[in-house]
Amino acid sequence: MIAGTWSINQVISDDLPTPDIFMSSVFPGDRYLAIESSATSASNLEWFVSEFFQAEKYAAPVLDRKVFDYCNELVQQVQLNENLPIYHPYLYGSKDNAHLGANFFGVSGWHTRADLLYAVYEGIVFGHQEHVDKLARFGITFDHVVLGGGGSRSNVLVPTVCRHIKYYRQCDALCGNRCSWCGNGRGNGCGFVCKL
Repeated sequence: MIAGTWSINQVISDDLPTPDIFMSSVFPGDRYLAIESSATSASNLEWFVSEFFQAEKYAAPVLDRKVFDYCNELVQQVQLNENLPIYHPYLYGSKDNAHLGANFFGVSGWHTRADLLYAVYEGIVFGHQEHVDKLARFGITFDHVVLGGGGSRSNVLVPTVCRHIKYYRQCDALCGNRCSWCGNGRGNGCGFVCKL
């Protein structure tokens, strides 16, 4: 699973995937790579930060930090409850409908910028879940998720993926040298493991 500009969800399969799957290719060992993808991942976060965190974005280099680190801190302050807004991450359409747009649902006057940001994080995970569900619906199953891409560097997005993505027993984050928050580093992976 790659949480980058695009939501890329790929699984190696022994069987040729159905044409209903977004893309497939031949993989070594007489296997296939089944891919479900769309622009429903971190591109949504990048847009939100560009539009609603401009001051923090410009101040980040002066403060020697990244604006996304600030966003992670802000999201961690959100009190989780059933009244938080929901975000559908179709800023650039969906795989099934190019004209579908992104939406916030359930926004009320007491919601803060942090609440909306949290909704964007969950919306990114929703986009991945939608693809994972489609893979499973067409017989492409798995029980382990390895998260890569820029989103795997987020100490908020990774646990959110682990909490919400079903069909797995374990979730590792590939975040290179940013493993201080992950626990016991293993090679290129972080060792961030979530089990059902």
